[in-house]
Formats: sequence, structure tokens, C-alpha cells
Amino acid sequence: MGSEQDEEYQKRIQSDSIDGVYIPKNIEECFLELNKLLSEEEIKQFKELKSKDETFNYHFGLGMWIRNNWGLWGGSRIQLYMKERMDRFIVEPDDMSGMILEFYWEWLNGKNKNWEKFDKKRK
Repeated sequence: MGSEQDEEYQKRIQSDSIDGVYIPKNIEECFLELNKLLSEEEIKQFKELKSKDETFNYHFGLGMWIRNNWGLWGGSRIQLYMKERMDRFIVEPDDMSGMILEFYWEWLNGKNKNWEKFDKKRK
């Protein structure tokens, strides 16, 4: 990366918003932001999925919105947060948004609390 790109990346990973969209700083903030973004009916439908595996059905809808608007492609504080906690071989934006959706489903359903372990984890 050139120095101009480096500067832009540094700005993006420190900013609390990009293009007018608030960027969560951790996984729990992702859940709170998703609750603001989605309607009550959409939250209900998501919560009623049979398992977290069914969150994959949201990959090209809500997952794409997360990837594009929360800066998982070009750098953001949530991208950095995810990279600091994910296996170094699984740091693609698709994987990050998938993990956010799976943890959101668990959070909504009060299951596993894997997201809490993830939040405490750091490479």
C-alpha cells in the first residue's frame, strides 16, 4: 500500500462512521445496531430461524449490507476488531459478516454465548 492508502486505512479503522453509517466497535454493538436497522418483524423472523446455520440465507441480503456498509472490505474499526479475534486464515469479509450473523442469532436466542468468548479473544 502507498502512504496515501495507508493514511486512508488508518482514518477508516479509527472512525466511528463511514459515509454517514455508524460503525460498531465490537460484536455486541453489532447486535444493537442490527436491532436498530431491522424492523421488529425482521428481527422476529431472524430469531425464529431453526439454527444459526440458517443465517447463511442472509448472506446476500443483510450480510452484504454489513460487508459493504460497515467497511469489511476497505477497512473499519469493526473489520480490525474481527481480524484481531479471528483465525488468521479466516479473515475474509464474507466470513466476518457470516460470523456476525451467527452470533446475532445466538444473542437473540440466548444461546451459547460464543460471542462473549469471541469478544474476549485476541491474537
